[in-house]
Amino acid sequence: MLKTKGIEDTITTPMEADLKRLETITNRFSKIGSLPVKKNTDIVRASGDVFDYLAGKASKGIAFTFYSSTDEIHLKINKELYCWVVENLLNNAIDAVVGKCKIELSLLEEKDRILINVIDTGKGIPKRLVKRIFQPGVTTKKRGRGLGLSLCRRIIEDYHQGSIQVRTSSKDKGTHFEIVLHK
Repeated sequence: MLKTKGIEDTITTPMEADLKRLETITNRFSKIGSLPVKKNTDIVRASGDVFDYLAGKASKGIAFTFYSSTDEIHLKINKELYCWVVENLLNNAIDAVVGKCKIELSLLEEKDRILINVIDTGKGIPKRLVKRIFQPGVTTKKRGRGLGLSLCRRIIEDYHQGSIQVRTSSKDKGTHFEIVLHK
């Protein structure tokens, strides 16, 4: 509708992308609490799409790196929920970094599993919270509710029979989350 009124593409294109994002978020919420439908999905492309979207919206002081050991990795997953997990981890990383920092998303294909790593050089998770960070209500954010990571765990472990963990986290050095999905 805005295009028909002569509004420039520089305005309408980002708005269309944001509207598509909202539709995706709505679809994700509709899947929580029910058994998700899994389909053969290229997780390299799915992960890259989320990564590109968030990297384009984040502060210019953050150096983003995306790496995959192969061009395509096909797994039977629920794409919307998997992308929600990747988005949540990347958003947490973006929230954790201050100034010039780095955020990396990598996918490594091994013989019988896929490793998905989100690594940032942010403020880290306090040691007292690392073992509890996936529990509902546990958060490092002033305005957080502590639901994001608990939902991530549920999506990865219960719906996709994988695992998610904090590999490392150090004060003012960053955090490394790792997801393992089985072929």
